[in-house]
Amino acid sequence: MHQLDEVSENLRKLFERSSESQEALEKLRRIALQEGLTEPELNMVLDIVFDYSLRNSFRLSLISECLVPNGEYLVSTDVICRILGAIGVSEVYFKDGKQFKLKRLPPNTQNLLLEWLICGLHLFGRALFVELHRLLPLLFGLLSFEYLRSNITTLIIIGLSQQRKAKDILTGQGLSSLKPWHVKTTLDFAVRFPFDSHIKALLAYMRRLHPTLELRGGPDIRSLELAKSIVILYPNHDIVSRLSKCLSSSSEVAWETREVKEKVQRLFDLFSTPTLKKRKVAVESINDLDLLSSSSEIDSISIGSVESLRTLVDEFDKISMANPGSLFNFTNMTNERLRKYFLIFHLALGHNDLHVIKKLIQASQFHALDSLTSTHAFDQIRSLALMGNFDQITELMLKAIRTHKLDLMRSIMLFEVLPPNKQLFEEVLQALEADNNTEYLQIFLQVASNVVIKWHTLHSEYGFFEEVRPIIFHISERLNRIMEVRWRLLTLKTKIEFLCFYRSLRKVNLSEIAEGDEPSWLIPGPTLMYQMVISMHPFVISEAFGLIAFLRSLKLKEGGKVLHLRHAYIMDSINLTWLDQAFKIEEGSHNKGMFLDSEYARKLAGLNFFTYSDLMELKSIGSLSHSPGFSYLVAEILWSLEDEAEDITIRHPGPLSANSVAQLQQTPDAQWLKKSYSEIKVSILNKLDTLGYSGLCDLLFSSLRPLAYLRERGKVQSKGRSRSQSREPV
Repeated sequence: MHQLDEVSENLRKLFERSSESQEALEKLRRIALQEGLTEPELNMVLDIVFDYSLRNSFRLSLISECLVPNGEYLVSTDVICRILGAIGVSEVYFKDGKQFKLKRLPPNTQNLLLEWLICGLHLFGRALFVELHRLLPLLFGLLSFEYLRSNITTLIIIGLSQQRKAKDILTGQGLSSLKPWHVKTTLDFAVRFPFDSHIKALLAYMRRLHPTLELRGGPDIRSLELAKSIVILYPNHDIVSRLSKCLSSSSEVAWETREVKEKVQRLFDLFSTPTLKKRKVAVESINDLDLLSSSSEIDSISIGSVESLRTLVDEFDKISMANPGSLFNFTNMTNERLRKYFLIFHLALGHNDLHVIKKLIQASQFHALDSLTSTHAFDQIRSLALMGNFDQITELMLKAIRTHKLDLMRSIMLFEVLPPNKQLFEEVLQALEADNNTEYLQIFLQVASNVVIKWHTLHSEYGFFEEVRPIIFHISERLNRIMEVRWRLLTLKTKIEFLCFYRSLRKVNLSEIAEGDEPSWLIPGPTLMYQMVISMHPFVISEAFGLIAFLRSLKLKEGGKVLHLRHAYIMDSINLTWLDQAFKIEEGSHNKGMFLDSEYARKLAGLNFFTYSDLMELKSIGSLSHSPGFSYLVAEILWSLEDEAEDITIRHPGPLSANSVAQLQQTPDAQWLKKSYSEIKVSILNKLDTLGYSGLCDLLFSSLRPLAYLRERGKVQSKGRSRSQSREPV
């Protein structure tokens, strides 16, 4: 972090034109671009800029590259007065019989200062508009300087832009900031400079503020409209870029500057396209009528001019929205969020007979809920529906799905915003079974995970969850069948979405539902479950173990098929991963060997690659150190354990096993970890726990008695809770 003295010293070197001037300028440039200037530092730089004895090349560099606030404060509007006060040409005057010359900055410097001012308008906050309105007499006077006219015109337009906010102090009636003398002055300039596009743009903006304004003696109306597209814009994009880098992202200053910047950009956008240019109008390019505020009702406020949530709430009854369809047809609107809130408030208040809501419903039907409409339009109607259960929007969506106006993907995405409907889910599930498109299945799994949590949250509070449960059971049962058939063909992302769906089921309180019952819908079949357990991806394995651990916590019907299946999953998974007894089959027990035929398992163990070396045996093929999913992770953890140990003279050469540990520890003249094979495995398991493989650890730590009290994560959490409880007042 630089110090104020550092900036002061560099400015002194620059001002004195010493041999270090160029180096001082480079240091100032670096400080400004990397950290920005504090308010005192900014004022110091401005003082130097306005000093006529400074070399002009240095002055230009300071303005364009060093006047960069750090974003922690609003620049004082006095700077605006200071800049405008320096505008003009040198004048000669006489005083006490003597001739004096009033110096001015060079014209290129004046223009650069105005460019910096326009590019940094947002830095002054909301006070900018009040100050520019107050300075309108000065600004109109400066229009006579042709070399400054483009930038002065921009400042005048911004000063006039707040005409709807002005009110008479006594009567409270709305006042226009556009005065007759403003129009007359501009018309005089239009007569003197008939081809000046900036004067035409200013007159065009005045006509926008007052459509009935008569411009007698002024230019032709058509030339006014065509002039608007080329004159009102940011004059220097390099300065805009620099002033945007050091803005804070969370402070009140940042919020205010962002609001002002959006408003200024919206003004510039008004001049971006010739309004009378003939063009074909496509379905997705309806005119945004809300950008054209009408002055017929002084109390009416166009939604296009609303810039904050506070204004939306305070002036809600006065706000009008001419074109709700603009949400579906325009992207990157500056106040898109506020337009949504305006419509949502009306929908939530039940204002269904309002003209704006009727137009919204019509626009939704033809421009959002159709397979041919844009993705943006569909996302917008979906985001509106996510804000609440609005009957009119819901009916439109249901109708679109039932009449097949939407493709399968969009129908699936709407389930998240629709009320529970078993028939619709059944139709989509049938389509998923018939269609092998993995992307559709992936989106459905994602939506299903969300709706399970949403339905439980909404309906359990009001006692309606009993009606929703059968739909959840049906979805789960059908998904198990689909996934079992297609598992090998699915992408990793789709598999993870399926496991996330089961995680959402675990978050819902199912203990009471499953108690003493046979919840076959909740437990995947052996083919699917064992494919997850022997997966190549560690996260899939861990989540499968987490599901088994969850099933272990449920009280199921004694002697039932689901209970026996759960016991088999627990034993087979532990045998595979921890006990080095993969595919163990034992009659009369829960060791089912993943339901493989015993003769097949015996022949499998006799294959060449299991008999070639002691490093690979069938019984240990699924252990953490040998599993394709976990072997590299375990090797890295083992290396870290070796790095933490002192005085070791040898590294473990391959996959960890009881024999390899015994051989290393019995090797003469070799020092290795002073832990048993079991202790090393527990250390590895705890490390995997900290890495996020909690499902794996949930099952192993809760199912094996020797591991019951060895889980470190639980101890740390319980210690943290006990410390926090001990600090509570008695």
